[in-house]
Amino acid sequence: MRAYRIPAAGARAQWAETPVRRPGSGEILLRTAAAGVCRTDLEIIDHGVQFAPFTHPYTIGHENVGYVAELGAGVEDLAIGDAVVVNAGGTCGLCSYCRSGDDNYCSARPVYYGTRDDGGLAPYLTVRRRDVVGIGGLDPRLAAPLGDAGATAYGLVNAVRPYITDNGHVVVIGIGGLGSFALQLLRLLSSARVIAVDVAGKLEHARRRGAHETVVSGPDAAAEIMRLTGGRGADAVLDFVGIDPTLALGAKVARPLGCVGVVGTGGGSTPFGFFGPRPGVRMFTHASCTLRELEELVELTERGLLEIDAEFFPFAEAEHAYDLLRAGKITGRAVLTFDGARPTA
Repeated sequence: MRAYRIPAAGARAQWAETPVRRPGSGEILLRTAAAGVCRTDLEIIDHGVQFAPFTHPYTIGHENVGYVAELGAGVEDLAIGDAVVVNAGGTCGLCSYCRSGDDNYCSARPVYYGTRDDGGLAPYLTVRRRDVVGIGGLDPRLAAPLGDAGATAYGLVNAVRPYITDNGHVVVIGIGGLGSFALQLLRLLSSARVIAVDVAGKLEHARRRGAHETVVSGPDAAAEIMRLTGGRGADAVLDFVGIDPTLALGAKVARPLGCVGVVGTGGGSTPFGFFGPRPGVRMFTHASCTLRELEELVELTERGLLEIDAEFFPFAEAEHAYDLLRAGKITGRAVLTFDGARPTA
């Protein structure tokens, strides 16, 4: 089958033929229905970044939905044709983090779909049964972004909720695929007034997705946020960009005992010391969401509580989709769609 693959450490992605791997015990073979493309992919393709040590050539794509095409030995609770979303970071289920319910911080991940091991930019993908969640009647094309963009936003929103006071303020930096989810989830799960920060061209979309206030990113953003919060600062800042200016902004506007949660992989840094940020501010990075949170996210979407922003491209146009993503011309998520009928028993 034709797949979009990383052939060597630091090498750019290329089209290549690779065999379909049959499922082993506890695994399933999926016929790929849809795969989201992400800026994490661009870090790998353009800059040679590896989010896990490179061990072998692999197919990229970590935001995947597929139909069950074949069951490995011991898989008895799924049927051929079932539609599932893949949890991008497979978990061991045995380490202390997995056993305590913090499986998104698994210390012994056996598989990294699309960032070290084969992902979804191919017609077929073999995954472990424990790494998938059924999507019910959701459109697979719309469900694909739940596996990473939605999951990461939901996990971070849940992580900052303990810091949000009644009718407080939350700042969301970066209104792309993840930020669009975060705006909606904050409106759904908190009473906070939500302030969106991005370039001017993205702020109307931010308002449509739930932002109470919008601020143009730039040198005046911190002063404007402090004005909007009455000088108090934000209970929480969610940084979906992660470059020097956005990290500095978060550190400036978080209130005492507030927090700054970072999932943006822009490679930035910011000074940290006794005199800044403000006293008691917690700054942390966050890893996606737990498997249970992914199930909850699917349930919220099935209930019609979330709008999924996506632009669709045929799988053969993957490189065009990545070009548009590089150029900042994608609203929400770019999703690759695949030909092929839903398998039947």
